[in-house]
Amino acid sequence: MAEYRRLMESALATLDPTTHAAAVALACLPDGIRGYEDIKLRSVEEFRRLAAELRGRLAASDHSVPA
Repeated sequence: MAEYRRLMESALATLDPTTHAAAVALACLPDGIRGYEDIKLRSVEEFRRLAAELRGRLAASDHSVPA
């Protein structure tokens, strides 16, 4: 799944002790995609919603180097 690979690559780029929990949660998201047809489609929607939330937490972490 290319979408998952991109998510993990971006999470790894920001990985540090403050982002570890969000990165692990992001890595576990595919485990929630289950079911058939409509049920699976709802699982994918939930995956994307949670992924967006976790990406926001990763982006909110300050990775800037002091000047």
